[in-house]
Amino acid sequence: MRHCANSTQLGLTYYNRGYTLSDLSCDPPGCRFSGPNKPGVRTNTPGMLCLNEIKDLIKDKGLTPTNLEGALMKSITWDGQWIGYDDEETISAKKLVANQYFLGGTMAWSVNFNSGMDSGTTPPVSTDGTCGSQRGATCPEDRCCSLYGVSSSSIESDLAQ
Repeated sequence: MRHCANSTQLGLTYYNRGYTLSDLSCDPPGCRFSGPNKPGVRTNTPGMLCLNEIKDLIKDKGLTPTNLEGALMKSITWDGQWIGYDDEETISAKKLVANQYFLGGTMAWSVNFNSGMDSGTTPPVSTDGTCGSQRGATCPEDRCCSLYGVSSSSIESDLAQ
């Protein structure tokens, strides 16, 4: 069977969205939320965490991720916070789906969230101990995100100075 080349790409997000739950007795997803999750120590941005922050939460708080199979993603809940995220396992599953549907490939969005220890990349390390001097996020145990923080807008802001 012959298939035509497809230029459609499946986007893979390397940032992860989270929320503060309105009702702690509700079991997400599908729960109401009151706002974004609390900022992480690396990203320092409400409503999102990088994978390394999520892995630290899982380890430090002894959390068990929930596999949201229909969505091909995972989630964790802790201290009234909920975040849906992708890790190596869910990204691999999404790549398989892209191949099964003969998509033109995959692309990663916001690769600056995929930096740091255990990510397979070696990011530039800031000399002042923060993840981008404009962001104010500290880097625990000498592990740091990229020098410029967590978004292209912060990169542009830092480069303009």
